[in-house]
Amino acid sequence: MKNLSFGVFAVIILMLIMTNVSMADGWPRTGLGFRASYADIVNKAQWISVNSTGSDVNVGAYGGSIFFYSKIQNQLYVEFTLGAIGSVHDRVDYWDKEETNTAALIPVLFGARYELLSPTIKSNLRPYVSAAIGPYWLNEIRVYGDHYYDEEVTIETFIRLGGYAGVGMNFMLSKDFAINYDMRYHVVDFQDRRYHNGFEIGIGFTILWGNE
Repeated sequence: MKNLSFGVFAVIILMLIMTNVSMADGWPRTGLGFRASYADIVNKAQWISVNSTGSDVNVGAYGGSIFFYSKIQNQLYVEFTLGAIGSVHDRVDYWDKEETNTAALIPVLFGARYELLSPTIKSNLRPYVSAAIGPYWLNEIRVYGDHYYDEEVTIETFIRLGGYAGVGMNFMLSKDFAINYDMRYHVVDFQDRRYHNGFEIGIGFTILWGNE
């Protein structure tokens, strides 16, 4: 039920955004972007190990986000971000026992960004600072399989409050399209030493419309 409610909420937000793109001339300056990112949220190094007794693979901390922002004052914008960061640890012992642990962190954040250059300054580089708060939805799934026994699946879900502060830049390729680079530091009340606060680095693109 939580997954369904979250999905419906995300779809409604996207539909509202895309429905109003056709009214761009009447909108303030607005952007819709997509970003791929790296964020180390698990207190483990990444590795791949294969030997005669099995294998041990730990990868992750990769994800992405969709973000929407709209101008409310000269250089000030409100911003909404929906993201996802994942991590997977898979261990096989003697080829008959396997344990897979996956973690997915889904932040739903509301905040603001402030462009450091005035709109009157003509530049293709548009740096900004940003900050946001909101719930971080953490899902953990553990799957244990044994050749002689049935598979065991454990699912845990937590919601933690957190936020970030960051800096970024839009490289304007045209008036309505930009390459986006962003670096954020997340602070989340994980309550678990397996996870930690840290930096997220992302790159993507932004589509813009509306009046300057």
